[in-house]
Amino acid sequence: MKIDYISVSDIPSDSANSVHVMKMARELSRLSDDFRLFCKLHSLDSDAFEYYGVSNKFRLVNVFTLNFPIVSALLYAIILNLKRGLGVWSRLAYGRHLLSIVLANFIGGRVVYESHAMPSGKLAEFLERYLLGSGKCLFIVVISQSLKNDYVALMGEAAEAKILVLHDGADKLDIKNEFSKEGIEKLNVGYVGHLYEGRGVEVIVGCAKLRPNYNFYLLGGTPEDLDKWKRRVELPNLIFLGHKPHSEVDRYYKEFDVLLAPYQNKVSNRTGVSDTSRWMSPMKVFEYMAQGRPIICSKIEVLEEVLSDNENAILVNPDSVEAWVASIDRLNEDPVLREYLGGNARRDLEINYTWAARAEKVIENILSRI
Repeated sequence: MKIDYISVSDIPSDSANSVHVMKMARELSRLSDDFRLFCKLHSLDSDAFEYYGVSNKFRLVNVFTLNFPIVSALLYAIILNLKRGLGVWSRLAYGRHLLSIVLANFIGGRVVYESHAMPSGKLAEFLERYLLGSGKCLFIVVISQSLKNDYVALMGEAAEAKILVLHDGADKLDIKNEFSKEGIEKLNVGYVGHLYEGRGVEVIVGCAKLRPNYNFYLLGGTPEDLDKWKRRVELPNLIFLGHKPHSEVDRYYKEFDVLLAPYQNKVSNRTGVSDTSRWMSPMKVFEYMAQGRPIICSKIEVLEEVLSDNENAILVNPDSVEAWVASIDRLNEDPVLREYLGGNARRDLEINYTWAARAEKVIENILSRI
């Protein structure tokens, strides 16, 4: 099978979508006879692969773009499809850039579209309805059952059979965790991710104030967000580590005893103008699961598609600092629970949510529909 992965991601960059794209590209390339990733390439190919810790090499195709939102998106779609060259009807186009996928479909090739949110306006809704009604669009991938439910409510029952739910994922890791058999005097509590509004940084700050005997590490964030939080709060047990290349993140995880995912009821994306809390499938949660460390996560309906309270995580009220502190204390005092939750989360990830399993499900559904 020949696959063109159509992306608008900056490669490399600190964005979560670029990690998602590179990890899926790695796995799809292993299942494809001829694979190309179209993206905004900002470095030599070798630097991009190293940045994401991707060992297998595939072809990266740089697509020129402008910084004018509507014109840029349309121009990007046109240039990308021109770069695909002749014979595109023999290649499947897969990706998240709506205009590029629609144009690829219009030209006559088979496509699979992946969506991480509901259509952002009437034009996007019109184009997605076009894809749902096109015989050349094999199916649409969404990242949560909640998102599929909202699509079906908007687009009608005909969308039910054409929308496939595939949560985000993480890599299976060859690690062995050692758990203390007693409470840890200086517990290391970790958070990995951006510092946008709605990510729960204020909750972590509150926990750090109430538990000066625990260390709280925050790995990630733009320089602007880091500067904002460092000016807002200064505590000796609250350590901002900043952004690290994705290939280096695992070595930090090894130092954390407990992992936090304090998403709030309204979660901003990178631009700060979109609320993703209803449909999100955060890669961070799956990377936490892969580590086999105990997770404390916000009790939000969409996250309960993957996490179960007291089975593979502890789920708590998103904005109750007292509940977060009590859960951290509980894990510190109960080493058996730490190992139980971490082990269950890791097994669930390895069975259901690896990038390899996700790519295999994509290919299986493609083959069953062509």
